[in-house]
Amino acid sequence: MSNIDDKTNMCEDIWKKDSCGCLKQRTAQMADSIITNNHLVGKDTLAFIEHMGQYNKKQKTQDGFALIYYVKSICINNEIDENADKSWIMFDFNHDGKLKRIPEAIAIE
Repeated sequence: MSNIDDKTNMCEDIWKKDSCGCLKQRTAQMADSIITNNHLVGKDTLAFIEHMGQYNKKQKTQDGFALIYYVKSICINNEIDENADKSWIMFDFNHDGKLKRIPEAIAIE
């Protein structure tokens, strides 16, 4: 296994462990790295979830759907504080369930 594979696996492990963003370890760069190194653009949701872990929210869009992963969440006892602002990265998929592109921004609600 190469160093890139090791680093990718480490990123995936950290990303998955921080499943609600409470640990504040998920970053856009980490998502970018996981997607790029595993060539996930154009792949289906099963392949995507295998590398990115379970999503926090799913949302319909005009031309498909989006999987939302929380980052840098405000938490109380490892649970998201529902009254606090939420930050997330939204990954867009087309109607065929294929990842369209790497997201460019982190959204805040």
